Amino acid sequence: MGLRAWAVSSVLSALLLSGASGQDKLPVVTPEQAIAELRRTLDAPLRGTGQPAPAGLTARMQQVPLRGLSIAVFHQGKLHWAQGFGEARAGVPVTPETRFQAGSISKAVAALGVLALAESRGVGLDDDLRPMLKRWQPAIETPAPDAPRYTLRRLLSHSAGLGQHGFPGYSRDGVLPTLAQILDGLPPANTGPVRPVQPAGQGFRYSGGGSTIVQLWVEDFGGESFATQMQQSVLQPLGLVNSQFEPPARADEARFAMSHQGREPQPGGARVYPERQAAGLWSTPTDIATALMAVQRAAAGQPSPVSAATARAVTTAQTAVTSLGFFIDGGKGPAQRFGHNGSNQGFESLATAFVNQGDGVVIMANGQNTWALMEALLRTLGRIYQWPGLAAPLALADQTLPPEAVRWVGTYEPRQGPAQQVRLHGAALWLTTGAGSWQRLWRTEAGAYATEFGQPLLRFTAQGVQAGDEAPLPRQALAPLRWPAVYLRGSLNNWQPTQALQAIGPGRWRLALDLPGGRHEFKLGDADWQAVDLGGTSNAAISLGAWTRLRTRGGNLVLDIPSSGRYQLELEVSDSPRPPRLRLSSAAGPMPRR
Repeated sequence: MGLRAWAVSSVLSALLLSGASGQDKLPVVTPEQAIAELRRTLDAPLRGTGQPAPAGLTARMQQVPLRGLSIAVFHQGKLHWAQGFGEARAGVPVTPETRFQAGSISKAVAALGVLALAESRGVGLDDDLRPMLKRWQPAIETPAPDAPRYTLRRLLSHSAGLGQHGFPGYSRDGVLPTLAQILDGLPPANTGPVRPVQPAGQGFRYSGGGSTIVQLWVEDFGGESFATQMQQSVLQPLGLVNSQFEPPARADEARFAMSHQGREPQPGGARVYPERQAAGLWSTPTDIATALMAVQRAAAGQPSPVSAATARAVTTAQTAVTSLGFFIDGGKGPAQRFGHNGSNQGFESLATAFVNQGDGVVIMANGQNTWALMEALLRTLGRIYQWPGLAAPLALADQTLPPEAVRWVGTYEPRQGPAQQVRLHGAALWLTTGAGSWQRLWRTEAGAYATEFGQPLLRFTAQGVQAGDEAPLPRQALAPLRWPAVYLRGSLNNWQPTQALQAIGPGRWRLALDLPGGRHEFKLGDADWQAVDLGGTSNAAISLGAWTRLRTRGGNLVLDIPSSGRYQLELEVSDSPRPPRLRLSSAAGPMPRR
């Protein structure tokens, strides 16, 4: 799973530029005009970065490459248009009724159902859920945490301090683990145990494991399956007729998009996620848009199947970036939005809605490496509909760094989340939370610095880094980037982090592998995929003996092994913006020279 567009990896994410807005000032645009403009050209978040000439949607899908895409736009409280682009599978066009895996958007839709269940059952947001759990209990902490950890408020806002970022899913034909096995990290579970990694209440730390504890509570307390209770508490009341929290029946698969790597079907088909709340929803952009509009109506005091209490819970920030079940973006005022992103293997999605007006968009794709495309779609729709904070790209100023830029280099400890480092490389400023996570900072005409995705907007002052309108953060001396243990996980070890790479020097690792012939998928990351997550650049197989550049967050590495044997994997990561790289070579005979 991935969360790229909400920039949750950076707790310095700040206010997007906001402008005047109001229902009476929104432009009059027809669905046909909006779709035609998307086909004509897509905007970039920044203007003047030397990016290629703007291309339309079809050309951008070919560049990714991406097989299919579905979009639903809602405007002034109503669905304005829904349209499919490309193919759900070879020869089958995407329609507005085509269902996609929603990835972590599952957490947002499920939160609406969970909050409705809690309200009907008289369970408070700060009640301890542990006495209500029957099949599993978290390990006793010594000393006990000062702040309550296992509550709906903590678990749904990712402030419980738990690890286990996400889940890779399972083969449809394999044995699925129970929820207790997933939470304890026991076979056949393919992830580690869900355990505390920081004190509760000390800020945001994304945890799909925490969402799975909520799923367990729903089942143990309600006595029925999670899918059944979500059908009763959220899908049916909101009229989400093309959504389900369980895998499709084989006889019904024609209505579902096929997962892809690039334009090729993912080997083995779509993964199955027993972590239903974290990643198990199949849905359409229209259905998810319907849920978001129901929240908007309830928040505005209008009749809605969503209660006013639930609407407040999912649109009110609990951490710097999260509410209950959703992410909050755009600062305060007219630009404020709530939503979520999703990334399962072979699927990616984006959903965002304005808190104070009935507009928003949901985008779902049956492929990977789509975040730049989705950001471009979001920005273009912002221009078309004059959405506050998204109506125009950020204009860039002269990128020559002032002499005082050297004083901005350092480590900054925000109030919530991991430390951020500002570094100077190649006459440019870079932002990173760890090795391999580099983002270039571009100076805007407004005097702030932004990433290529238009966020975060940072200001550098003599007192430190300032994010939005928050107080400046004090600067600390720059320290070397620290790497945790790096593991290989994939189809060859049932996606469990059991093979640690051997460190052989600064930023260098090696691992010997006995591999059978055939195709293998894998990723590299730390124990819980929280700090390090290295994946593939495309769906192309890695060539033996050649170095391959990797990207961070999302995507799998694909190996086509010609014959069974012993192989050696090498990983190199520099303490600079240069992308990590990997090489796999036959271990028979000497390794190729560096």
